[in-house]
Amino acid sequence: MKLILQNTLKFIAIALITPVAAFAEPSGSGTIVRIISDKAVSPKRSAPLAVNSDIKKPPPPKGGDSFIRITSDNARDETVVDATGLPGGNDWDFSLLVEQIHKLETENKQKEICDVLNVKTPNYKSASIDDQNEIHFYTAQCAASNRDFERALKEYEAILRNKPDTGRIWLEYAKTLVRGGWTGDALAAFSKVLKSNPPDQIKAFVLSEMASLNGKGTIAPFSNGRVTLGYLFDSNINNATSASEVMIWGLPFKPDTKPLSDQGVQLSGNYSVSKQNESHQLYADMAVATTIYNKYKDFNLLSFSASGGARIPFDSLLLEAPVHVDYLLVGGTPFRLAGGIMPKIYWNPKSSNWIANLGGVVDWQYFPNIKGKEGLQTSLSTGVKKLSILSQSDYIEAEITGGKTSSQSGDSDSTNWATALRYNYSGELISLSAEAQLNGTKYDADSFGTKHVDDGRLYSVSVSRKCFSLICSASFIHQENRSSVPINSYEKNVFNLQTHWQF
Repeated sequence: MKLILQNTLKFIAIALITPVAAFAEPSGSGTIVRIISDKAVSPKRSAPLAVNSDIKKPPPPKGGDSFIRITSDNARDETVVDATGLPGGNDWDFSLLVEQIHKLETENKQKEICDVLNVKTPNYKSASIDDQNEIHFYTAQCAASNRDFERALKEYEAILRNKPDTGRIWLEYAKTLVRGGWTGDALAAFSKVLKSNPPDQIKAFVLSEMASLNGKGTIAPFSNGRVTLGYLFDSNINNATSASEVMIWGLPFKPDTKPLSDQGVQLSGNYSVSKQNESHQLYADMAVATTIYNKYKDFNLLSFSASGGARIPFDSLLLEAPVHVDYLLVGGTPFRLAGGIMPKIYWNPKSSNWIANLGGVVDWQYFPNIKGKEGLQTSLSTGVKKLSILSQSDYIEAEITGGKTSSQSGDSDSTNWATALRYNYSGELISLSAEAQLNGTKYDADSFGTKHVDDGRLYSVSVSRKCFSLICSASFIHQENRSSVPINSYEKNVFNLQTHWQF
């Protein structure tokens, strides 16, 4: 009896000390957990996934993302998951990051993809080559959208080291080089795209871009130098002077190839023969130009330019010191606003005459980007691009330029136009000019005249286009002067044919 009483008291004491008790009994193939109290101690294998609220949570990261500590029933180590739904640190399955990015991409959440890549620091050594390439690609896309072109190029280069024959990556790599200003390297990258046998639409786009960089799609292509050889025939219809220029040459030199700087020396020369008095003239021009760019956050640019020149024989001096501000808005509306003032000073030391001008430029553009069927970006730039006003001592000149440029899925079209009006201060029209460029061919038309009887009229038309490896241009000018004094009246036609070699 005494032994039974002792055992009973011992059992009661154990029950008071241990408020939670769990008992398990076998039942077929599984294990049933019988919970007696509101707090249960789960078996290590078969308990369901549960949040362990008793474990102290780590502090949130700098971005403010909260952490939830998840304990798996069959895991030895606890896995920390951040607000992106991905494990923290570098010791986790790399494919989870790729999976999460694919999910965000299907939901068209590009910004969220970049946010995830900014938070995570992937350990590429623990991932497969395909997963590595995907993360490099998305990281490059995000860097390019933020105009961090150097970072984007490094990410693309990492992919090309793994798969050097991937045409899609070479295409994105080339487009990034163009946006960053590395045009020489861009041509080589576009050549790699063509070697990958791309679809016809992609091939057309690449050829169009290469043509533009080589000068076929623009009259002023990226180049290091230029040599011009031309012949000008000036007719003598009535009392007009005439001349034939047998050679015109120039050699601009740009030693600095950085994408955000432009400086160098430009030399040009001219030799002409006058039929009327059989005189020969040789003169040379030299200009030293430099542009300094200051890069701010979000790729806002403030640039300063200065240039000057002198003519030999030394009879004139021209100095220009334009200040140009280029402000590019990123994040939100892709809108570009640029403007500046351009003072000029012209001085003739022989006559001690000098002229000072002050001009202004305003340039605004809007670039909506739409994803095309082939994954290419559609860009559209339209509207007035530049408005400049130049004030002289006796006249004022206004110039307006604009146009439209679009490309989608390899197809491109470019139309540019420019008009200029010049008035003297009495309000009479002095000159009117128009310029248009359509798919690489440039057209110019000019007229000159006043209301006065003794003043003249001038009409000109010119065409410029890439021909073979040269740029060819032809122009026709008709000039006449009506005067009450017959000997002062004249009429003449001028035909000028030139070819330029740019390198």
